Amino acid sequence: MIKVGKNIKKLREKKGLTQEKLANFLGVTPQAISRWENETGYPDIELLPLIANFFDVTIDELLDREIEKNKLEIQEGIKEIDRLNSIGEKKKRKELIIKLYNKYPYNFNIINYYIWLLTYDEKNINFDEIEKLCLLILEECNDEQIRYSAIECLSNYYSVKGDEKKALKILKKLPLDYRNTFAEAREYFYGEYDVDGIIYRKQNIETLTDMLCWKIMVSAGLRAKSIDNYEISIENSIKLYNKAIQIFKIVYEEEDYLFYNARLEICEWELYRLYKKLGNLEESNIHLKEAIKYAKAFDNLNEYEEHRSILVEGNEYNFGNTSRGDSLTHLEKINELLKK
Repeated sequence: MIKVGKNIKKLREKKGLTQEKLANFLGVTPQAISRWENETGYPDIELLPLIANFFDVTIDELLDREIEKNKLEIQEGIKEIDRLNSIGEKKKRKELIIKLYNKYPYNFNIINYYIWLLTYDEKNINFDEIEKLCLLILEECNDEQIRYSAIECLSNYYSVKGDEKKALKILKKLPLDYRNTFAEAREYFYGEYDVDGIIYRKQNIETLTDMLCWKIMVSAGLRAKSIDNYEISIENSIKLYNKAIQIFKIVYEEEDYLFYNARLEICEWELYRLYKKLGNLEESNIHLKEAIKYAKAFDNLNEYEEHRSILVEGNEYNFGNTSRGDSLTHLEKINELLKK
């Protein structure tokens, strides 16, 4: 349980302050202070930095004296959230995020998970809460990665609301090389021929290959949401999906696609659909077989594997760091789609 009220009372009494004096400083009523200390209410989230600064403590210290125990619980909770995400346990993941957020509503890591949970809850998107929590992170959080995540989310939020100018303005707060910040910096620092420099260069090649192919797939007409209105000729779409496939095959000449079997599966599935629209059933069936091949390859990946192709040799695939979307295998998803 959060003990912020008891901690405020303890800190107030230690300073020899009355509830009235503390209330005057914070700009609230003495009744509000009384409710906090009796634990029949909690301070507004915006007041926490002010209260913590006044008593010269951290927000964590203000919220709970059992800091180390809470930190460990939060760390273990985040590991479990990521694990549940990697195996597609959406419901359990959602329940755990909500549970941790209710217990630690002022922890920025947990807030970040909660924000994205709200963002993808299409049935019940709370836009006001998303904006409030993102702005709180930008105002109070010093962790760059959490701030960058909040910026991306806030930009998406403004875009959905139709405020493109605001979306672009907030997005400019991201550094230009945000997606490759650490690998790029390390590659530069270690030098292109040092062992560590080679490792980070290979990681960058893998990342850039995926980014390039994904952009090509999007250009081909691939969309996450059916509401998007994007038109491209079938012929051009086919050319673009084939280009993405060719790039993957150039980089991964040993056919060690690992995670990117999933990308190739998408390309082949889309080609199957496009040729079917053209009435070319022979070509369509060829790409369906390829999509099934890549789906099986992805589903049968080991917990840990390494790439063998020269440009990315030694780069790791780790099941625990991979999101598989939901509990269905990729082959099961294809079978479900074929039934429709």
